[in-house]
Amino acid sequence: MENTLPCIELEHVSKRFGDQPVLGDIHLTINHGEFLTFLGPSGCGKTTILRLLAGFEHPSSGRVRIGGKDVTDLPPHKRAVNTVFQNYALFPHMTVFDNVAFGLRMRRTPAKVIEEDVFSALRMVKMETHHARRPSQLSGGQQQRVAIARAVVNKPLVLLLDEPLSALDYKLRKAMQIELKELRRTLGITFVFVTHDQEEAFSMSDRVAVMNEGAIEQIDSPSVIYEKPKNLFVARFVGEINTFEGRVLSRNGVSMQALVEGEEVRLSLGGNGNGNGAHCASGAHGTACGSLSAGSPIKVLLRPEDVRLERAAPGDAGGLTGAIVDTVYKGMTIDLIVEMSGGKKILATEFFNEDAPEALFSVGERVRVGWVEDWEVVLPDEGSQSL
Repeated sequence: MENTLPCIELEHVSKRFGDQPVLGDIHLTINHGEFLTFLGPSGCGKTTILRLLAGFEHPSSGRVRIGGKDVTDLPPHKRAVNTVFQNYALFPHMTVFDNVAFGLRMRRTPAKVIEEDVFSALRMVKMETHHARRPSQLSGGQQQRVAIARAVVNKPLVLLLDEPLSALDYKLRKAMQIELKELRRTLGITFVFVTHDQEEAFSMSDRVAVMNEGAIEQIDSPSVIYEKPKNLFVARFVGEINTFEGRVLSRNGVSMQALVEGEEVRLSLGGNGNGNGAHCASGAHGTACGSLSAGSPIKVLLRPEDVRLERAAPGDAGGLTGAIVDTVYKGMTIDLIVEMSGGKKILATEFFNEDAPEALFSVGERVRVGWVEDWEVVLPDEGSQSL
């Protein structure tokens, strides 16, 4: 029978170190078999959550449940979790086999079972032929595989991963992202991952929790986080974003006329983010777009790939216009940096077509700036925010 209870529950958890608040009233559930990633800048509290789940820290308030059991006051070795650390934490004097077998031996598991389970775990991470080597004889990626094997050999309910890929080079890191996804499917256990790398979080996770200053700003699937950010922090932290200043001129139900960067445009809010109308997000302080009316300041957010450029005819006036000031070739795509008439610089991404060079824009060309209709994100203007 499928377990319908959450695998992990954080109930109004907070954490302080002395007078310094690190986490504030975190309430969260994680499902069985889910791959959830905490994403955020350094010092946002994501590693503290991992340490609370592992039992290395105790919450200042709130309760922690794993597998339906309250583990708030339990020490690490009595929790159904194992952790893979950033530095792997392998015993340098032990062989690969002995490193992986360590936890089983501490549990006084029979020798025959240890041998079977250790080799099974090593085969899972493609390291069985290296069982007699010591960590110093392994590459960084191989050491990481051994650390994962050691963590999963005890068959935990939850695997916690604290930025385990950060020390690897780019190519190996990409390969390990794929391997971790496959391993999660093979094991069927819950993965909780911590990273400050957006690409890493998006490539592996079922859901991503974006954190800032001890709070979860948004928790959603990677696509929703990217396409429908709930506030300016999330929009700016995740990927490139263009921010246009505006003000509502008039509102008629689910559409509005707005002055955006000095030009009048129409914004359709009918879809409320479901794909049939621009996404009208809530602000960080809970201000819904439903409260927007004539005179309300707004921000209109556009991803670079949603910006559309057209060559401006000589003497073309009106509308949003600018000039190409730089281009960045990226293989399949080319980034175009546009300086708007008012001085703001924005980024537009277009596919590079070497077979149609006449379609490419050149530095100095004047362009009209538009976007894919209904793909903009509208936010109440909460004043300047910084990362």
